Amino acid sequence: MQAMDMGASSVALAFGTKGELLVRVAQRYRAAVSDAVLAALEAADGRAALERFVRAHAEWLSAGQGGCLLLSLAQEHELDARVRRVAQQHVDALRGGLMRALERAYGTTRHEIMHERMSLTLLMVFGLAAASRGGATQKSMEAMAEAVIGQIRHWR
Repeated sequence: MQAMDMGASSVALAFGTKGELLVRVAQRYRAAVSDAVLAALEAADGRAALERFVRAHAEWLSAGQGGCLLLSLAQEHELDARVRRVAQQHVDALRGGLMRALERAYGTTRHEIMHERMSLTLLMVFGLAAASRGGATQKSMEAMAEAVIGQIRHWR
């Protein structure tokens, strides 16, 4: 607020409460990450979609994001219900996009296998976000993404 030369009363007038401000920030962040990352999962070729997603996610995080705000918020226990809802919508969209891409890539193999692959890919998403929060370099983020892609390419 100091950098923008705004006082707390100006923020309160614009957003109402700190909770409303956080809701708006989370919604804006969700729209940006959806455009930059989740859209990659919609490619017609499921395997290409997964690879694009992994690279886009690593690139998004390497661009100074310092982790994923929504994945961090999704793990918070004492959040405003509206903020939790935005974070959960992101996680649900991520799971749904991953499952659709996996189905396009590998057909409708046994449900347990698809769930395991989605869980492994989600684990990668959380891992990259944690590495980014920990200060991983762009080069190391790219290397981690390529390692994940290498594993995905071995799936049958």
